[in-house]
Amino acid sequence: MDSRRRSPYWPLWIAGGTLFAATPASGPFEIVPVEAQVVAYQQRTGPVSGIGDAIQELRAWAEVNGVKVAGPASVLFYTDPGPAPDATLFWEARLPLALDKPIGSPPAPGGVGVIRSERIRAAACGELRAVPGGRGVEGDALREWIRGQGYAVNGPRIETYLDGLGGEAAQPVRMRLCLPVTGPR
Repeated sequence: MDSRRRSPYWPLWIAGGTLFAATPASGPFEIVPVEAQVVAYQQRTGPVSGIGDAIQELRAWAEVNGVKVAGPASVLFYTDPGPAPDATLFWEARLPLALDKPIGSPPAPGGVGVIRSERIRAAACGELRAVPGGRGVEGDALREWIRGQGYAVNGPRIETYLDGLGGEAAQPVRMRLCLPVTGPR
């Protein structure tokens, strides 16, 4: 059994890495490894208001296929949700699975696929925000911190929804922001 699973703290799996439940609502900034894992994914173009539906579809797919979910859902933003118009926003919802290798075949357009994510190094922090997919205070501060530490962003922004997405827009979502980085070791 994986030693992380024997920890006295129940780990939450984030985009391939572990994040313990004691993660603060926001800050501190740190460089973390994000481990490879098998994920169900669905790519979409359109507004962030579709994130909840995409994650529900991934959970339904896992249930229908008898695959256990291994942690909280996340979204990779291939276009920046701050300045991008809703119609051109390109993002990918992901759900970690308790599998050792991918199953199935590549998805039809708009369908669910299963892949093994890559191991990456990322700058990360926590954030409490009313909605997913916005710029948020911590996201801008994290980008500034990355530059100040001599790193460069090297991939799409990842938001992992630690408390789910909730049902009401007024309820803030506790999330973990990760930006893949290159630079000093």
